[in-house]
Amino acid sequence: MNNYFYAEDDAEIYDDTAELTQPEYLAIHRVAAQLLHRGFAAWPHESAGTQSVPPNHGNGPLVFDIGCGTGMEALALLRLSPQATIIAFDKSEHMLSILSRKIHEAGGIEEGRLKRVVGDILDPRWTGEALRNLAPYARPFDAVISGFLIHHFSSKQRADLYRRVFESLSVGGVFVNIDLFDFQSPTLSQYAEEVGEDWVSQQLSCNADPAYQPVIQRLSAQVGTLRTKWLQHLREENVPAPIEPTEASVAPAAQGNAIRSNSQMLIDVGFIEVGCPYRFWQAGVLWAKR
Repeated sequence: MNNYFYAEDDAEIYDDTAELTQPEYLAIHRVAAQLLHRGFAAWPHESAGTQSVPPNHGNGPLVFDIGCGTGMEALALLRLSPQATIIAFDKSEHMLSILSRKIHEAGGIEEGRLKRVVGDILDPRWTGEALRNLAPYARPFDAVISGFLIHHFSSKQRADLYRRVFESLSVGGVFVNIDLFDFQSPTLSQYAEEVGEDWVSQQLSCNADPAYQPVIQRLSAQVGTLRTKWLQHLREENVPAPIEPTEASVAPAAQGNAIRSNSQMLIDVGFIEVGCPYRFWQAGVLWAKR
């Protein structure tokens, strides 16, 4: 997997710039956290949804967070689901160190509910079995989550990861993928790319929305360089695939040129339910149940 600038050199300002580079960033993460929280409601105490419930380390829902970054999804889930334990997995030690700092600063979130693991999910040694046997839990996951990672993968890498995710989950477990997705429609794909680029061009500039002006002022001289880096990243390093199946959105005469969709890949490896509860142009939440 490539080392992207925002995960290394600019990791310290990633949280500041996340909303400036992705429209509806907070809404997308909120939907993903709600999906998992609702799925965990059947666990003892989870329906209470308060931190007053004593945590039950290792016996509540076990969640594997692929490419956890600075912990947007992990922190939200730890707050919503007091019984959940999360394995935060990322290639970037820098990102994981920021997550550790945020856990320490948060207060009220117990350190024992989160385990950090440094690793590259594309390393073939991380098989489904290896993931299930991660110490100290050594059991299938109740959920696997990923945020804005898999759109960097080739079709082959994506299909292989989906298979390993499926193998690592318990029966009834879910996979929640917050990511960038393409459309089968070439016209919509072009519109979606343009919306993303227009957003970055506006927000990483002096013309940013008023809500983001304090961040722009704080970043000051870095803004122009960041805008250039992000636009180059969007145009050259992102390879999103569609969510929707080919037959649902492309006329029969054009299906020969269609791209194999995320939904098709997930069904092919064995997931029994797949859906998209939220989408805003390229960004969306893809949900699958084993």
